[in-house]
Amino acid sequence: SLPFYGKSRSHVVRKILHNKYGFKGKRWKDVSPEAMAFIKSLLVHDAKKRPTAAQAMKDEWFQKDNGNDGNNSSSYIISSTVMDRVQATIQTFANYSRLKKLALYVIAHKSTDEEIGFLRRLFLARFDTEKDSPDISYPEFKEALKVYNYSDEELVRMFTGIDIDGTGKVSYSEFLAATIEAHGSIEEERIAEAFDRLDSDDTGYITVENLRSFLGDDIAEDFIQDIIDEVDDNDDHQISYDEFLGLWDEDFDEKLRQSLKEVTGKRTQRESILAVPSRFASDFDDTTVDTMDTTSYSFDSSEEGVPGKHFFEKEKEKSLRGVWI
Repeated sequence: SLPFYGKSRSHVVRKILHNKYGFKGKRWKDVSPEAMAFIKSLLVHDAKKRPTAAQAMKDEWFQKDNGNDGNNSSSYIISSTVMDRVQATIQTFANYSRLKKLALYVIAHKSTDEEIGFLRRLFLARFDTEKDSPDISYPEFKEALKVYNYSDEELVRMFTGIDIDGTGKVSYSEFLAATIEAHGSIEEERIAEAFDRLDSDDTGYITVENLRSFLGDDIAEDFIQDIIDEVDDNDDHQISYDEFLGLWDEDFDEKLRQSLKEVTGKRTQRESILAVPSRFASDFDDTTVDTMDTTSYSFDSSEEGVPGKHFFEKEKEKSLRGVWI
């Protein structure tokens, strides 16, 4: 019932109904003023005046430096609710067509700092734990998802599905592409921008030549054609805007809801196996994770790019390529 105190249950209920609370007692002794201010900002009696979840995430408390190491680290709270939703998008992304993965890479690349801020912090706090490079190794990925009851086969399939360039590691850019939909469905305006980026010669179609320009000249034409054929509804060997837009069907919310249900089920299943009450069991629920400075993590927007292996399972053995963007 904290921070609502009362000698009986009915007394506590009355306090809640009248929004009467306080931060007294030993339990609040080590809670920072910023944390108490944050709680107070949420406990607004008039529901219309309460901050939205997005507004709450921008509170000073989430951005505050923890002051423990003097290295510009930040303190980030990871709840099971946030992690479940992000993991649901990763699970969904791994099963997307190859063209849709490329499109989400472009969309994530063009996202604002405000949109990707919490994803950056999550990448650092939960996934890139070794801090040896700005990417995620398979052991790091497996460790981050240990709170879910995934089999090794499922983990490998997911990791391979989001390792878009096939290097055996998931870069920061790939992580953003796989999780950007945690914000919700993508607006058509942003989908159109991605189409325009891929349709580099403004013909109104995405062609083999467009994808070769985007991916690099050393990629086999047959493989690029397979990317197009995967979503080419009218068999004209090019992708129209309508076909591209069709990659985002109207069932996204339902699919994400189903994926979220599966992810939550895997977490609670593991908690049940460990015989730990689910409301307290998550390895990351209500814990603070120290993270490194996030300012060094950004996209490489160079048009010339840098070398890197090609993406997707069947082409992992192929030669080096140039970066997409």
